[in-house]
Amino acid sequence: AEWIESIKPHKVDVIKYEKRAVPLEHYVYDIQLGITKIEELMKDRTFREKRTKDRSKKDHKKNTQVTRPSHIELVRELGERLPCIFFDFSRRSTEEKALELLKVKDFLDDKDRAYVVQLAAQLISPEFRSLESVQKLKHALSRGIGFHHAGLLPKAKELVELLFSKGLVKVLYATETFAVGINMPAKTVCFASLEKYDGVSFRY
Repeated sequence: AEWIESIKPHKVDVIKYEKRAVPLEHYVYDIQLGITKIEELMKDRTFREKRTKDRSKKDHKKNTQVTRPSHIELVRELGERLPCIFFDFSRRSTEEKALELLKVKDFLDDKDRAYVVQLAAQLISPEFRSLESVQKLKHALSRGIGFHHAGLLPKAKELVELLFSKGLVKVLYATETFAVGINMPAKTVCFASLEKYDGVSFRY
């Protein structure tokens, strides 16, 4: 409001409304517990730590590497919680995840698939259709899966945004640029990580 007042010759009133129309709930995804509340995870973690301490020294010295949760398993567990925006802070990773998911999931029927193909042909000029990124995107979108990042052509991003707004993209892997200035109807938002590399170091 102060910024707008500084560039416009009138006062700006701030109206606050802090109650969400749709309650926002936070969950975490754990390989063993699935989608769960943080409190349940902490209880289970305490139990696991106690169990580890109770083991013999020989077992305790074994290298126990932590397995990263699979985004595919998480999407499977979401079920009725789709559509979902899955934030990943790497452009390459958004594409990789989309291509991995399309191998095992197909969210669209033939009618919706035909609409996706038609809209893609309408929006993307013939000279750009042979680009690898466009080919990958069209393949993913034809299964109701998308990716969105700053490296895509503007028309390719527009295609993703239109399809997502129509409910034809059920899982969208995106960098945080997707969250700037547009409003998209998602039931769930997932984060692959809470840290991002900013070119120098990692930050939350």
